[in-house]
Amino acid sequence: MNLEDELTTAIGERNDARQETVEARGQLDVEIAKRVEAIDRWDTSFRE
Repeated sequence: MNLEDELTTAIGERNDARQETVEARGQLDVEIAKRVEAIDRWDTSFRE
């Protein structure tokens, strides 16, 4: 494998890792939003 191929492979792997990070952050945001919503519902019902 020559240097150009190695660089291309490394860049591709980096981009894949970045995409996985973006997807994981998106999933984390969804989970956080669910928990915040559940806490808000609990808080609202507790105050009533």
